[in-house]
Amino acid sequence: MHQLPRTALAIVAGGLLLAACGSTAPAPATLDGVASVSVSVPLSAVGCTTNDTCYAVGTTGVDTTVTTAAQYNVKGGAWHALVAPSAPYGTLTTSSCWRDGCLFGGSGPTGGDLVWSVTGTSHLTTVSAPTNGAGVTDISCYGEGTCAVLDVSGTGVARLSTTADAGASWDAPRVLTAASIPFTATSLSCLSSLNCVVAVHLTSSNTSVVDITEDGGGSWTQTSSGAWSNIDDLHCAQSWCVARATPTTGADAVVTSNTDGTSWSSPVTPNGHAVTNIACAALHHCVAVQSTGVAVRSGSHWTSFQLHYVPGPLVSVSCGHRWCAAVSAQSALSIPL
Repeated sequence: MHQLPRTALAIVAGGLLLAACGSTAPAPATLDGVASVSVSVPLSAVGCTTNDTCYAVGTTGVDTTVTTAAQYNVKGGAWHALVAPSAPYGTLTTSSCWRDGCLFGGSGPTGGDLVWSVTGTSHLTTVSAPTNGAGVTDISCYGEGTCAVLDVSGTGVARLSTTADAGASWDAPRVLTAASIPFTATSLSCLSSLNCVVAVHLTSSNTSVVDITEDGGGSWTQTSSGAWSNIDDLHCAQSWCVARATPTTGADAVVTSNTDGTSWSSPVTPNGHAVTNIACAALHHCVAVQSTGVAVRSGSHWTSFQLHYVPGPLVSVSCGHRWCAAVSAQSALSIPL
């Protein structure tokens, strides 16, 4: 029996080690969440300004000693507590922001519209809401303190209202009339006080359409959206839109439009996984929330990230300019674009 020299054994061993290293799959990219500042109040909505200050808010939904919580961070830094108004039995589910502030919306203790406003990092305030509303569905801001709210009336009619002073006052609500009755308006994105895109679910056919107004809600044009039962998370700017579509069969996916919502691309599930929320800073810079983590789009490529220290599902996501943020009930997550 011949024995290899020690140098030869060393070379063989080294080659085996390198082969083993070469065959090891690369570790998946990860993002770390942090515990929410107030663990007794679940977070439910997040909003990020175009200056990359992100705010996260939540309510208990009941009348307790502490009914609300809020926190903020700047450019992905540490989260800090923010003073929030009391909101017994209130819920907050949606937000939209401008350069240095945000509006948050939901429903109040008697079922009416609830709207919070924040500018800077000192405190949130409860502001006025569109008259006779029965809960805010979505908010879209398109300038400094200039925003539109999609809500429903006490009789369940979808309405569009606008503010030019961060919620201090609102114009008279305009009824959404283009969709066939009965319907549910699910998402809103506005490019100006005149030009808005609204996603609508038609109850009778279990399909979705897109309604577009170019005169501030005075008239509406309806366009087909494809064989989808629902459209949500609309983000439109200039002539493009991004949204989350629910097909009649299959998983929720990302869809895009370069025609202001009049026609849409085929659905895409980033890296093969269903999408539960999506937010975008631009057409090709988005974050998609998935059950497996998050996927970040840069150009035409999606990069998946597994999450650490994020108990429970992410319930809200928002993007500023270079940073996005997402929250679960008990944690917050910063996501660089």
